[in-house]
This record gives sequence, C-alpha cells and structure tokens, in this order.
Amino acid sequence: FTSGPLPVHLLDFSANKDGSKVKLNWTSSDETNFSHYRVEKSADGTVFTTMAVVKSKGGALNNYYQLYDEQPFARSNYYRLKQVDNDNKFTYSRIVRIDFDKKYTLNISPDPAHDYVVISGAENFTRIAFIDVSGKVVKQFVSAPGNKFDISSLNPGMYFIRLSSYEDMKVLK
Repeated sequence: FTSGPLPVHLLDFSANKDGSKVKLNWTSSDETNFSHYRVEKSADGTVFTTMAVVKSKGGALNNYYQLYDEQPFARSNYYRLKQVDNDNKFTYSRIVRIDFDKKYTLNISPDPAHDYVVISGAENFTRIAFIDVSGKVVKQFVSAPGNKFDISSLNPGMYFIRLSSYEDMKVLK
C-alpha cells in the first residue's frame, strides 16, 4: 500500500534470530524530506501494531538501521516498515517473518536481488541450488562466506532456491 511516491528508497529489510530476540536491519537511501519509520509487528501477518518509531537519519547517502525486538512472540513474528515522509505520505515495506517454533529461520535479502543474495540460515544446509521456473538447476553452491551467494551470472527473473542437508530440505521463492 502506498499513498504516493516517497523521497526514500528502501534497499534492504531483514530479520534474524539473535538468541531469544529478533534483530531487524534495514538500509535506505535518498532520505531527503523523509520523517521516520514505524516498525510494525504482528503474530498473524494481518493485524500489525507499532513496535517502535525510528527517526530518519536524512540525506542522500545510504543509511543503516538496526533494532531489536526484545520480546518476540513464541511462534511466528511478522515485521514490516511503515515509511513516512514529512508530508505524512507513507508506504509499507515487504513483510519479513521469523519463527521461534522452528529449529532455524531462513531469510533472503535483498529482495529483489541483482548481483548477490544473502540467505541467513543457509549455514544449516550442505547444498544450495538455484532453480529457474522451468525446474532446471541453473546454479549450485556448497556454501558461501557470510551466506552471500553470487548470482550475477543469472538472467533476470524469478528463481526457486532449494536448500538441502542430510536431514532436511527447504524450497524458497
């Protein structure tokens, strides 16, 4: 949802487990005439409440933000950013999800990706495969430093990511 174009560009938004907390990170640029972020949280992905308000750092350069959810829900946690400019126009980020009832959480960023993709939680798997919409494996990895995978050789489009180990397999889009 948007109420008009905003003078901010969200480059990345991610959430990761950090012990019993959730660490939210986001990066933006072009924060000229931009007011603040409302960090919103939900247990069901539908009804959101404001968890925190973070003032804009402003300017045209990249700005990095980090916030902890000290009291996440016991199961699923959904987060989004409400980006509000100085005229009270706003737009929402994509929703990110963290599950505390699972043995690990997977998160992909940035979305959309161009040259690389970071898959937090990939360290729990032994093979990572990128699959095109026809079902063909187009790129495979065993691991990557910092879970950062180089996808610059892939054509633009949608891909599925199959993560597998000896015990488990997950497919992401």
